[in-house]
Amino acid sequence: MPKIVDVPQKRAEIMEQAARVFAAKGYSDATLLDVARQCGMGRTSLYQYFANKEELFTFLLDHVLRSLLADMHEAAASSEHAYAKLQQVFTRLGRRFRTEKHLLMAVAEAKPVVKEGNEHIWQTIVSFRQEAVQVLTSILEEGAAHDQLVAVDGPSMAATLYLLVESLVIHLAVTEESTLEQHLANLDFFLARLQRS
Repeated sequence: MPKIVDVPQKRAEIMEQAARVFAAKGYSDATLLDVARQCGMGRTSLYQYFANKEELFTFLLDHVLRSLLADMHEAAASSEHAYAKLQQVFTRLGRRFRTEKHLLMAVAEAKPVVKEGNEHIWQTIVSFRQEAVQVLTSILEEGAAHDQLVAVDGPSMAATLYLLVESLVIHLAVTEESTLEQHLANLDFFLARLQRS
């Protein structure tokens, strides 16, 4: 009797292992053979689930970015004070980094490489960044409008916050000298400067 495979579950399992390969080798150097070996399967079996490396990476990217945006939107939609919303955004990112570090690193590592020759992947990353900055901007502007936060150039500050966090994710992946908690505390100090007294 043939084995029945839960295809969405199997694709998710392959994605998890592929993220480890992409994080370790980088997008350019990783191959589907590397991913197949990591999964304990043959390369031809892998082709039953993903046609090529770009499709697999796009699947991983979509999963990671949708999860991050869902966390951001949920924090932004809460009824909390704007400062608490900002804290929630970064706390949720920190929690996700602890539980899915390999997924975030695969995306962060690939970002500079995929721009050339991978327009679809690059546009997905750019769209995510734009939406993330829009969410942060809305929190900043709403906070200023309700006299909860200092009035700042919302889009510019949101872009700065986004870049700080993106840099933090990359930094934490390559160093053991500091912890996520230390950096989140430092980020909170920075965010506190936005809070209206």
